[in-house]
Amino acid sequence: MKKSKGNTRYKRPRREIMVVAILMFIFFTPLISSFGFDNKLYYENNDMKVEIKDCSLWLFTCLIDGETLGTVELKSHTSVDEVLEFGYGAEEVVMYYDNVDLYGESLGEVTFIDKRTDKEIEKDYYFVEWGKITVPTYEDICSRYENKTIIDCIAVENGTKQIDGWVALKDNIIPNRNTRIGLKTYVAKDDYIDAVWTIAGKEITKHAEWTASLEVGIVAWWKLDEASGAVIDSVNFLHNGTNTDATPNEAGLIGTSYRFDTSGVDKIVIPDDNAFTPAKFTISGWINFSTLASTYHPILIKYQDGSALRSWFIMARDDAKVWAGLGVGGAHKSITTVGTVPDDGEFHHVAFTYNQTHMCVFIDTVIECVTETGTNNNDDQDVGIGNNNADGTNSDAFIDEVGFWNRSLSIAEITDLFNGGAGITYRGPPDAAPTITLDDPPNNTVFTTNEISFNCTGSDDQNLVNVSLILDGEVNETNTPANNTLTNFDKIVSIEEHNWTCRAADNNSQVTTADTEFFDINISVGTELIAPIDVQNFTITEVSFLINSTPINQDLVSVNMTVWFNNGTVALTNSSDLSGSVEVQTNLTSTLQEAPYIWGAETFGTLTSNVTDNQTFEVHMTPLVVIINEPKGLFDSVIESSTFNLSWNIEEDGQNLSAHVTNCSFTYNGVQTYLPNISVCVETNSTTFTYITGINSLVFTAEDAFGFVTNETTTWGVVLFKNSDTFNTTSYETELNNFTINVTWNSSNWDSIVGNLIYNSTTNLGTKSGTGNTLIFSETIARLFTPPHVKPFYWNFRLTNSTGTFGFNTTSQNQTEQPILFINCNATAETRYLNISFKDEGNLSTLNASIPTATLIHTLGNFDVSKTLTYINNTENDTFAFCLDPPNRTLHVSSTFQYTSGGYQQRVIESNDTFTSSVTDTILFLLANANGLFVTFQVINIAEQSLADVLINASRIIDGVSTIVGTGLTNDAGAKTFWLNPNFLHTILAFKTGFSQFSTSLFPDQTSYTINLGGGAIPEEQDYTKGITTDVFPKGSLLDNDTIIVFNLTLVSTFWDVSEFGFVLKDASDNVFDVQTDSSNGGTVTTNLNTLSNTSIIMEYFWVIEGNFTNATRSWIIFDDTTDDSWSIKVFFTDLLAFIDDGMFGLDNFGLALITFLTIFIFTGIVSLRFGISSPSAVVTLLFSLVLFFDVGLGLMENLNPVGAVPFFPTILMGLILTGVLLKDGIR
Repeated sequence: MKKSKGNTRYKRPRREIMVVAILMFIFFTPLISSFGFDNKLYYENNDMKVEIKDCSLWLFTCLIDGETLGTVELKSHTSVDEVLEFGYGAEEVVMYYDNVDLYGESLGEVTFIDKRTDKEIEKDYYFVEWGKITVPTYEDICSRYENKTIIDCIAVENGTKQIDGWVALKDNIIPNRNTRIGLKTYVAKDDYIDAVWTIAGKEITKHAEWTASLEVGIVAWWKLDEASGAVIDSVNFLHNGTNTDATPNEAGLIGTSYRFDTSGVDKIVIPDDNAFTPAKFTISGWINFSTLASTYHPILIKYQDGSALRSWFIMARDDAKVWAGLGVGGAHKSITTVGTVPDDGEFHHVAFTYNQTHMCVFIDTVIECVTETGTNNNDDQDVGIGNNNADGTNSDAFIDEVGFWNRSLSIAEITDLFNGGAGITYRGPPDAAPTITLDDPPNNTVFTTNEISFNCTGSDDQNLVNVSLILDGEVNETNTPANNTLTNFDKIVSIEEHNWTCRAADNNSQVTTADTEFFDINISVGTELIAPIDVQNFTITEVSFLINSTPINQDLVSVNMTVWFNNGTVALTNSSDLSGSVEVQTNLTSTLQEAPYIWGAETFGTLTSNVTDNQTFEVHMTPLVVIINEPKGLFDSVIESSTFNLSWNIEEDGQNLSAHVTNCSFTYNGVQTYLPNISVCVETNSTTFTYITGINSLVFTAEDAFGFVTNETTTWGVVLFKNSDTFNTTSYETELNNFTINVTWNSSNWDSIVGNLIYNSTTNLGTKSGTGNTLIFSETIARLFTPPHVKPFYWNFRLTNSTGTFGFNTTSQNQTEQPILFINCNATAETRYLNISFKDEGNLSTLNASIPTATLIHTLGNFDVSKTLTYINNTENDTFAFCLDPPNRTLHVSSTFQYTSGGYQQRVIESNDTFTSSVTDTILFLLANANGLFVTFQVINIAEQSLADVLINASRIIDGVSTIVGTGLTNDAGAKTFWLNPNFLHTILAFKTGFSQFSTSLFPDQTSYTINLGGGAIPEEQDYTKGITTDVFPKGSLLDNDTIIVFNLTLVSTFWDVSEFGFVLKDASDNVFDVQTDSSNGGTVTTNLNTLSNTSIIMEYFWVIEGNFTNATRSWIIFDDTTDDSWSIKVFFTDLLAFIDDGMFGLDNFGLALITFLTIFIFTGIVSLRFGISSPSAVVTLLFSLVLFFDVGLGLMENLNPVGAVPFFPTILMGLILTGVLLKDGIR
């Protein structure tokens, strides 16, 4: 058998064109390379015939047809578009052609296309030709049962014979005769295949298609799922059966089954039809029994009355074996299985197939077959399920899912029917749903009576089960009428509008409901609530009610009105009698309390009544309550944003505020702003507004549904408002960092303000500038780096008035502090700032030199805060490079370099320079030992006094450039010594502030020179206290705590002009309380300060004359006035400690401890001398007592304790010494 491999083409050239073909192949290969792509055949006129022709001229495609090679005609299909159906699980001839006269031509490859995916697939196949085949012949060997007239026969092979059939075609070459050729292949389940033939090297464009299905050849299928009525054939409803006595609706394999027993004539009869006598057939069914109570248990049987033979049958015997067969002439051809149907109370599959050569029986998965031939009898008898009408034998079993085919199913198909024991059911065309027609009453009929007759007609193509009346959406009544007949329902209905319809149901649980129609009973009474209208609000307690009552086709009787509180409690009821058949209006006025209400009314007529929908109204006389949470009161911190939060609460008992509040707004600075929605008003309860300096009040307004308007005013105080601040987020150590803050304050409420920058917990007094209510505080700091990198800072402001001093802080912020590194260049710092090299001063040759020591004081700011690099390198090198990290910063360096080289005199050069990341190259010159002379320059003034700190530069022309070879400041003796070359002219410069600059040129050939700086007067020491008198208040040195004290300074100057004076008040920890200054030439500055719980207050007062700052200090001790101030030794020492702790008398704790120590030993010496105490024990005892008194009693010797972790160490030491001395005396 061949496998399909794709589109292989075959072409056998005719002899007479061979030469031409060869030449064309040589010269026109490019033109004929596409030959195969157009090598196709077409059906002409859609008549199933294909004419195969040669081609005379090719140019990319066939331009001129040649002679006709032959024709083929598709005969397996009725049209080129037909899709044949097959069973599956066996080989089938799926297509064939007739009149094939292409003698000697080749049948090429067949291409198979899966029509579900349109993709090529591989299948085994071979070609067959219609011809004669040899088959066996059989002889029937028959026997008769003892008690039956039925003859049972067995076919026994006795020879062969020739019959028409399909013969495999050898070599795929079309034989030399007009013949029929077919394609045979295995048909699998769910196949849907298109086969493309190639004949004589040409494809046929329209192909033959086929599909595989278990439903091919099915005649009837009885699901046996009916609850009653006809037994339905699910295939086409042509073979429905009639049930007699068998019990339906029993538990089945799939759905329900029928129960057959031997107590009655249990049977299902299907009328005879020629479709039940095919030459080949299959029977399938499911049977379930526990015991076999009779001889035979028919499953499906086509029988004759009396003793005539059955057409075909399948049944279970009393030994549980299956007996199946067919009638051929006057005899039976049958098979009795060896296997049995299990009697286990479960359903088991039984099937019987016959194909005119073999008959097979299947029990679940077991198959048994025998060889049998012949054509079954075509009688006119009915088909029976579960009963043999010939002898009245009934099955004693449950039977389910019975089917009949007019072909012999394959093993694969039988296996699918078994489905692992779960079985399958027929999936053919569905049963049509029933139909239902509404006959009466017509839609939208209006009745004046409530006795109504409903009519509708239901029908079904199989079995109409029932028809139901549906009234107002509910099933009212169900009847079981005959199919397609009128169903009547008589009803008494309520007096109102109604809707109705009918529903029909069939035996397959299909339901059809007609479109809903409507009708009305026009007997009614109307009630209308006129006043109050729904959701009306009242701000008075007197409410008027108005009700309209309207009768329709009846008289009025009464109207009842009810008013409820909204919790359901009745607040008011009223009943009024009515009469007549025209509209009546009822009016009632009542006084009600403040509350929400619900009300409604009901009108009664002689026949019906009518209740209104309830409506609501509310009596309300209480306005909303508004509580403003912020802003309010005095802010206790510096306000740093102009965006203020406004928050509030709105309250009113018993109200749903979301529905009750209608509007919210606030008015600030004369502008009214409405909130965007009620949710913000009563749920969010907050918004923001932009603060305007000095405008410190706001009005919040809330309105409710009753028209009440509530205004609530809030006021607040802002002590300090930050307008702006500036600082660098990143700082480098030694760099000058300026911090500035601009604030607004109310100068009329406060006497003074001090701003301190608290940087990393260190207080820095800010410089105040500006006047009025807007002030600027600034402070410039430079620091050396200490971890961590991030340093917090904030501004602290202390404001003072008559009520005291108050502190306010800004929000803490952070500055990132980075270290700087100025070192000899390495991988850490690579950006060169200073590059030093060396040369011989005499011959300008490059030298290697060492630096015994160098000091480079450097800073990014000024030299108040700086770092020092001490560099020593005694290894001689040609260059020394110094780098800074980070780069791109300006560095100020004050340096002193000592440098030398072998054979050269060491020199020292001092310099103040500013470097950037653009490297500065500096050449330092050395003078050889043999070429120089130490020269000392002595500097004096006109009074011949030595002048120190005079800057002297010695320079000469080297290589055409004036070069400094010595520089430095004179010492206290006014002298400076340089190593100079006496053979060259040097320029000597001397400079000191306040003196004339000195300059001279000389050959330094002597060891000393004197320089006289002229123009500078002898400095006179200025006394900036001359003519200055100060008066500080308070006068004493003791102050009470928690007391407001007036501090002032009065300064009078009779000699100098004072440019500024004032004072700073602070505590012992340098926390500044207040600063007062005045730029007048004397006067009084004053402030008020609350002493609170401080222990001391220090006043540093100052004055400035000609830019010189002079200061002095006063301090006060603050005592708790509730303490015992009577005199005693304890009080004396307590006060003494207080004075010392606050730095009084210039003593610190260590100095006090030393004085205490000396006092003990002097006192001991005096007592020993005065009283003649010479015993070591007595002297040591006296010493121990004094140490115990001063150390433990007064705590004055804590700083003489070398072991900090051991308290009162001096006392313990003296105690140990005393113990030793006493033990020594005792032993002695």
